[in-house]
Amino acid sequence: NVGAAQYSADELKVLVDDVNVMAANLTCQVRDFARITHAVATGDLTKKVTVDVAGEMAEWKATVNIMVDQVNAFASELTRLVRAIGTQGTLGGQMEVRGTAGTWKDVITNVNQMSAELTAQLRGITRRLEGTTDAASARSSSSAASKSGLRSSAAVFRSAHRPAGASPK
Repeated sequence: NVGAAQYSADELKVLVDDVNVMAANLTCQVRDFARITHAVATGDLTKKVTVDVAGEMAEWKATVNIMVDQVNAFASELTRLVRAIGTQGTLGGQMEVRGTAGTWKDVITNVNQMSAELTAQLRGITRRLEGTTDAASARSSSSAASKSGLRSSAAVFRSAHRPAGASPK
């Protein structure tokens, strides 16, 4: 009350009105930030902070909107890579998201390493399967040739030991 005595009733009303306007503006701004962070938390990466702000709030708005763009780019790129490998069977894909740092960069490095290792493993399995198929085919051909050769040898042997004038069976 000691401080209030220094101001007239009209001055106090102006001060209270100004504080109420500031509180209403801050509440509106915080609600917009809350709306966006809730959207991101529930997987909606299409929303951005749109409320008019100034000062530190403008810096916060820019940071949140950059974060939404980065998470959206990361999710899109990861989805593209997984679809390429898992659905389309395209091996060797790598994630590329510009401007990543810290944990995001580590995750991208790990995903790219996993993709490269998966590609190498699948190509190795394919080479071994192709080698097994080629060997089986060669054995099958060799076996058929051997069987054919045995039949020919047997026929030559029978004809060589057939009495003169006897007909083959």
